[in-house]
Amino acid sequence: MFFKKIVVVSILFLAFEYLNAQDSTYARYIVNSLASPQFKGRGYVENGDCDAALFIEEEMKKCGLEAVSKSRLQPFTVSVNTFPGTMMVAVDSDTLVPGTDYLVDASSPSCRGSFEIIRTTRADLRNDDDLYKLLSASENKFILIDESGDLKENKEEKEKAEGIIEAIINQKNIPCSGIIRYGQAKLTWGVSQEQRLKPCLFILKQGYKNNYHTIDINIESRLIKKYKTANVTGMVTGTAAPDSFIVVAAHYDHLGKMGRDVYFPGANDNASGVAMMLSLASYFSKNKPRISMLFIALGAEELGILGSRYYVSHPLLPL
Repeated sequence: MFFKKIVVVSILFLAFEYLNAQDSTYARYIVNSLASPQFKGRGYVENGDCDAALFIEEEMKKCGLEAVSKSRLQPFTVSVNTFPGTMMVAVDSDTLVPGTDYLVDASSPSCRGSFEIIRTTRADLRNDDDLYKLLSASENKFILIDESGDLKENKEEKEKAEGIIEAIINQKNIPCSGIIRYGQAKLTWGVSQEQRLKPCLFILKQGYKNNYHTIDINIESRLIKKYKTANVTGMVTGTAAPDSFIVVAAHYDHLGKMGRDVYFPGANDNASGVAMMLSLASYFSKNKPRISMLFIALGAEELGILGSRYYVSHPLLPL
């Protein structure tokens, strides 16, 4: 079949007028379900994203969407660094709370041991003499970079400091054991496709006292080079122009878990978008549109819009 046209529409710009109180109740059910502990943050620990994909597939069936191909799932593989097990950080006698006091950089490797802390500032990192002294004294130690004050960096200074931090984390010839970035006003996590050589911790400003001298750390990470995930698809055939399509898409994955106890619900990112998409799918499966509609729940967006990239490279309908 020759497909005349595909129109891509962002989930955020579709008309809300189609949704009534019943749809609002359904949308709330979808958000609460996807953001619940059952789906483990819809990430890559304990197959949280896969469970979410199966849930969405079942909801598409209930909505009455037609299958685009033999399977509603469009599988693909990704590389992802995960934190499936132990997550313990203590400074001196204080055990920090993961997700509340600190986050582990998403590309961190496993690390276990007790280490002395040496302090520096971003300004010292940019000074060649100070940097040399710091690195020379850093063997088997964690470098704490104090970022709590007003940094007053211009673009060039910021780029230099970040480049040095990146080099410390990822170069074998630098002898430190890891980095602590202290003074974060807000903790924001992500996911990573790679695993670097040394761990990096982000400690919230309120979660730190100035007299810390040692860090005890036990972090378990696992790099999965071919993790299987999937996009989820369904469609409604149009009454007047079945060979033209409006595409409605929303990513369903989120950040998953950091250790055994911390998960990131992702209600606004993007369970709410999936809820809107499924609400529209339910409406249009009962009220057939003139133009066909393709619904896609996209995977691996947090890893770099990989689900979108995969679909564009392997379209189920001609682009």
